[in-house]
Amino acid sequence: LQSGEQFTLVDVREESEWKAGYAKGALHISKGVIEREIERKVSDRDAWIVLYCGGGSRSALAAEALQKMGYRNVYSLDGGFGAYRNAALPVEKLTSTVVFLGWSLLMKTQRPRIMSTTGHSLIM
Repeated sequence: LQSGEQFTLVDVREESEWKAGYAKGALHISKGVIEREIERKVSDRDAWIVLYCGGGSRSALAAEALQKMGYRNVYSLDGGFGAYRNAALPVEKLTSTVVFLGWSLLMKTQRPRIMSTTGHSLIM
């Protein structure tokens, strides 16, 4: 790939490896499901795709599988995530976020309804 060329970076490692840290901007599609999931994420078979795993072996196998599916510009990152990290390139981690919507919204959406014998509903 030439400098500045657009490509999709795909992490093919397992979920636990992904959660521990991944290349900034990478998609996660583990090697075990990449043939099933790739078309949803990258439908253009001429798109430039760079795959990586921990050391380069799994991504090389995944790249071969995608080439057999008709993807023409698929590459495996030599040395995988280890080489990426050693090159001091940006790494991201998943963070857990809990969003609190507020009591008023919670109360509005979860108020119990009591049905009367006449068919009218009473909102508490």
